[in-house]
Amino acid sequence: MEQAERMKSLGYEYVGHGFLHNIYEKDGLIYKCLKYACMDNPFHKFEHERASMDFLRGRGIPTVRIVDIVDDGILPGVCFLVEEKAEGINYSKTRMPGALREPFFDYLMKITKIEMPFWGDTKPDGTKKENGWIPFLASYVKGLDGLPEDVKNGHSEKELLAWMKRNLPADGRPHFMVMDANPENFFWNEKNEICAAIDIDHPVCGDPLFQMASILHEWGGLASDYVDSHVSRKERERVSFYGLLIRFNELLWNRRLSEGTGMEE
Repeated sequence: MEQAERMKSLGYEYVGHGFLHNIYEKDGLIYKCLKYACMDNPFHKFEHERASMDFLRGRGIPTVRIVDIVDDGILPGVCFLVEEKAEGINYSKTRMPGALREPFFDYLMKITKIEMPFWGDTKPDGTKKENGWIPFLASYVKGLDGLPEDVKNGHSEKELLAWMKRNLPADGRPHFMVMDANPENFFWNEKNEICAAIDIDHPVCGDPLFQMASILHEWGGLASDYVDSHVSRKERERVSFYGLLIRFNELLWNRRLSEGTGMEE
């Protein structure tokens, strides 16, 4: 790991990595940079994360404080997000006590009660990319037709877009969603309360049922009873559809990363 060796020589300790990040620590602060050179505009991505975290903290959701975004100042050509170190305990899915699962799911759904003034993939600081909920979801399946037939399982971009237009809300009051139901992004205190959140770097404003679908996608059978008890029969088709989009988007993401093409903004 050439980067880790260079960072070590500058006094930064490599402490791990996430799906997209390499993570370092120095003087009690966490430094994150993107792992993939194909990821466009990391400064914009980190600005989005800072705005999202500040937005949630201002509405009573505990998040770590982002201290700075350093572009080109530590390693040439590398952008770092600098944040305070989260305190508390965090769990992987396999290590989280069963008694904490439902409170965790409730916490994610609580966040969806925070209303936003417009639809789309936007910065909570007010910088808009106001393209609506359906156009945002269309990006989830962009490129689907290029996947192998056994992966598409009979679906096409045209068919999925037509379903969206028939069945999904195109306007109204959107809600804030974390999107990622990975428990490793949340820290718990000794009272079994969530005391800090990290890596809320790609929130969107949309339909709370999408958050429910992301919980089911991430947790599978461990979340099925929770979803069944919180989703009406009428809503289940939409949750299933969102789950299909999430699965396809994950496949497309992995393909783009493997090909080095990145993700379109």
